[in-house]
Amino acid sequence: MDSVITSVHHGIVFILDPRNKEVQIPEYVKNELVAATDSCISVVTQAEVDGEVEIALAFSEAAPSDLIHIARGNIRVPHGTLAVDTADEGILFERDVPKGRATVSIWVDDMKHPTRVFINVERALGPV
Repeated sequence: MDSVITSVHHGIVFILDPRNKEVQIPEYVKNELVAATDSCISVVTQAEVDGEVEIALAFSEAAPSDLIHIARGNIRVPHGTLAVDTADEGILFERDVPKGRATVSIWVDDMKHPTRVFINVERALGPV
């Protein structure tokens, strides 16, 4: 598992294939922590003005028991790269995965202003 503690300027991180030129960023949904398209998942975090956020990326690991499961879904990774990105800070994590799609689960510590976000890649599958 990799983790980083950082300030997230706009309070949103994105899970996507950064080389995918056709990625569709989901529209922000008020009062929702997660929004998604088939090529990107966005996760709301605590904003930079309120402090730092711990973000972790894991592969097939159990989430810490004190976190809340908020989402599970598939995203396309046509170039075989999965990244956790921020609008301003850039890519926090970037890992090679099989080209195709990945199943991702997301866990947080708070349902309004998460200061801990755990992203678990449950599986990555080849072309479907």
